[in-house]
Amino acid sequence: MPRAGLTREKVIEAAAKLANERGLSYVTITTLAEHFGIKKPSLYNHIESQEDIQKSLM
Repeated sequence: MPRAGLTREKVIEAAAKLANERGLSYVTITTLAEHFGIKKPSLYNHIESQEDIQKSLM
């Protein structure tokens, strides 16, 4: 079940912000999950994979 208030768009926006601040290599499933205060498996309710995030940022 997706976390209330968390959307794919918010995940991608956060990924873009982290990439701008720290570099693309810093954007991982782990860092995004920590950013939102959720467990990594929960993030997969909103994105498919690390590759999915990277493609969305392009």
